[in-house]
Amino acid sequence: MDYRRPAPAARALTTIVGPDDPAGSGLTLVCGTLGFGATHAIVADEAETLVVVMGGRIHARVGDWTARGVGARLDPFGGAPHALYVPRDAAIEIMGASSPDADLAIVRVPAARAFAPVHILPTDVSAFERGAANWRRLERSIVDGGFAADRLIAGETLVDPGNWSEVPPARDAAAVGNGAVVRVHHLRLAPSSGFALQYLYGAGREADVPVVLRDRDSVVIPGGYFPLVAAPGHAMYYVWAIAGPARALLQYEDPQYAWLQAAERVVGRRPTP
Repeated sequence: MDYRRPAPAARALTTIVGPDDPAGSGLTLVCGTLGFGATHAIVADEAETLVVVMGGRIHARVGDWTARGVGARLDPFGGAPHALYVPRDAAIEIMGASSPDADLAIVRVPAARAFAPVHILPTDVSAFERGAANWRRLERSIVDGGFAADRLIAGETLVDPGNWSEVPPARDAAAVGNGAVVRVHHLRLAPSSGFALQYLYGAGREADVPVVLRDRDSVVIPGGYFPLVAAPGHAMYYVWAIAGPARALLQYEDPQYAWLQAAERVVGRRPTP
C-alpha cells in the first residue's frame, strides 16, 4: 500500500484523501488555497468538519451562523492557528478574505452526533513542548478530547531543522473496542525545497515502510508507529488529524524506545514559547 499522497500540481483546494481512499477509513483531507472573494462550498452530510487556516483569512457561513476574518498568520510557521469546527448535517460556505490567498486544510470524518459550530481562536489552542535534544518539537492541540466533537481529534506540530518528531514512537489505538484508528498528516517545509523522512512500521516490524515527503505532501497512517525527521536546514510543520471509532484514544509507545523518556528528564526541556 502507498501511504504518501503527493502534493497536487495546482495550489487550489484539492482533495488529497477522498472518502473512498483504501487507507483513509472514511476520513477526508482537502488542502490548498482560496483566493480573495472566491468561495468553497461543503454540502450538508453525515461528516463533521475542521477547517484549519494555515495562512491568510476567510469568512464562513453555516446556516444563520457566521464567522468573519478567521485567520491571522501569514503562513503555518507564523503563530497559533484560527480554525472552524462545523458539525454534521450542516452546509458550509467559505470565502477567501485575504491577499495573499487563504491557505487551508479541511478535514472531515463521519460522525454520529451533532454539536455547535465553533470559531477556534489562537487563545483556545493549547501549546506544549514534547521531547528533548534532537527530538524536541512544539505541538498545538486544536481539537482535543475535551472539545465538543464526535470523533475528530486534530492539531499541528512544528519541528526545528534536522529534528525528529513522534519520538518515542507510539501507535494510536481505540480505548474501547477494536475499531480502526486512522491518522493523516499534511506537511510544509521552510524553505520549501527540503524533504522529510517518515518511517512507518508495526509492532512486529510488519509494514516497515520508509516514506520520503516533500513540501505540501500528505501521508495516511492506518496504524502502527510513525516517527519522522526533517532534513537539516529545513523547518517542518504538519497539521494532523486522528479519527477512531470514538474519541477515547490511547497511545502505546514502542517498548524498545521507552528509555528515551528517562533521557528526556536528563537532557531537559526548553520553556514552551
